[in-house]
Amino acid sequence: MRSNGGRRGVAVVTAMLGIWGLFTYACAVEDENPANPRRQSQVEGGTPSPTDLPDAPTGAPICGKYGGYDQMKEMAAGILARAQADCRISQGFARANGQDMAHLAGCFEIMVGGAFQCPGVSYVANTTALPDGHKCRDMTRAHQGMQLREADFNAFLEAIAGELQARGLTTDEVRAIVAVFNGSKGGVVQQNNQPNRNTYCSCENGLYEGKPCLPEAGIIDAGNDVNDAADAAND
Repeated sequence: MRSNGGRRGVAVVTAMLGIWGLFTYACAVEDENPANPRRQSQVEGGTPSPTDLPDAPTGAPICGKYGGYDQMKEMAAGILARAQADCRISQGFARANGQDMAHLAGCFEIMVGGAFQCPGVSYVANTTALPDGHKCRDMTRAHQGMQLREADFNAFLEAIAGELQARGLTTDEVRAIVAVFNGSKGGVVQQNNQPNRNTYCSCENGLYEGKPCLPEAGIIDAGNDVNDAADAAND
């Protein structure tokens, strides 16, 4: 049974964002192969990829109020831990190897720090680099081939809202932070059918809070295959 805190988290998500949410757990790194260049997002004098996070977050900077960038990293880790414990989406993480998870965590820290408007922290896909030199991808490329659904996106949003509330953010602050991620939905959700089911649901008996979470077999949808093919042709 969900706790009262969990219900409040879902209520906040529903009230502030309705049908959309965030499933952003694949802040994966850029390919190392120099023969396979990715299209760049411009940092200065250009237009970012439509699946990048916004350059101008919603609301006032609150990074300092909640302890600075080091605390943002802890929040990011807390969000990922919640997501990894959620049977609706946990298998998406289990499929990644240790190196991929480390890169994911590093890019997600930057995303959270940017959302809180920490000084000097900004997530720009294909430009933002981790200490090991790898670059963080845009959401479309990070999630390509995963066939994630809207329910996956929303489940991760619940993890974000739940962690932010647990850290003491106000309802308005939670709204402002989560709103930063709104633009990533189009890149993350790449399976259009059965939007209320989770692609990698591992919940007992295929049920989450009494409702089916497994996709029904035999229902086929091309998702964004047309767009994926176009992207592949440009690689």
